[in-house]
Amino acid sequence: MKKIIILFILIALIAGGVSACSNVKPDGRQNSTQDNSSESAGTGDMAGGKTSDSGDNNSPANNNGKEAKYYPNAVEGYKTAYNEAFDFWFDLPEGWKAVDKSKNGDGYFIIPDAADMDVRVYGLLKETAEEEYYRKLAGNSGKIEDFTFNDGESGKKIQNNSRVYFVRVDGDTYICFYVNYKDNTTWYQQNSDKLTNIAMSLRTRMEGPKLDSGANKISLDDLKLGEIYIDMAYENVKKTMKAKLIKEETGELGGTTLFYDDGTEIYIIDDTVYTMNVNSESYSTPKGLKVGDGKDRVRELYGEPDNTEDDTHWGYTYDGYELFSIVFKDDKVSELQIDMVR
Repeated sequence: MKKIIILFILIALIAGGVSACSNVKPDGRQNSTQDNSSESAGTGDMAGGKTSDSGDNNSPANNNGKEAKYYPNAVEGYKTAYNEAFDFWFDLPEGWKAVDKSKNGDGYFIIPDAADMDVRVYGLLKETAEEEYYRKLAGNSGKIEDFTFNDGESGKKIQNNSRVYFVRVDGDTYICFYVNYKDNTTWYQQNSDKLTNIAMSLRTRMEGPKLDSGANKISLDDLKLGEIYIDMAYENVKKTMKAKLIKEETGELGGTTLFYDDGTEIYIIDDTVYTMNVNSESYSTPKGLKVGDGKDRVRELYGEPDNTEDDTHWGYTYDGYELFSIVFKDDKVSELQIDMVR
């Protein structure tokens, strides 16, 4: 998707006679440090160094715009959002919002829970060589440091007065997290952990850091319990499930949890199965594992786990991401869970 959008942008630029070094925004307006529009052509136009890097020349972010769709996060107190235009994911505190006020869908303004700061996350085409781009953001007196993201990839942290940039290179694009705390050092210090967590979470996969698990011990075909599988359409779930649906509960992130009378829980996002949790013997995996089986049976079918927690939780990975989880009680399987992969 990202490469298709990037190709479209390049074609549009060529067709319009706009060079990569021109001073014209994607919607045809002239770039200017006097542009105080709260809805820029792109989230990174001012923050990303295309003009004078004066992010404070733009009006502060507000709630006007389309809010991001959020997904659950394994870290308590955080949620996950996605940018389709540049194909990247990031996490943010549950009390904060990500709002798209751009005209090209390049990213989001991040709305903190109780502060009027300029915080953004965005992608942009890599039209400038890395070292040149970093120096441009740093200005004459800024500081450029190495920075490591949660998945182990390296990038840069750049401090230029009250503006801070975290930059990750993804092929022919930059993925950036930008903070202008407007000399309010108290706010910045109080929220530095949250801001750093957002920056470190920038990634090109929905899931968090990979486990060092070696070869895959499960396949995508293993992500099935009974007749229900990951990414199954909600309408088909309702037709297929034999247990009685007793409750549907929509959470703050917009997803819906289906509760069944046999203890099964299915979490639905975008009208498809995101997670399924069972504690009934009625559901078996494609390889035949079910609630009540012992650890020797698990090892026989799947081998040693990639992840363990006090030997009561075993996790198996696909492509380094834990997508199949087993909970034990008295060394017997008490719960099985499958999760979406993206």
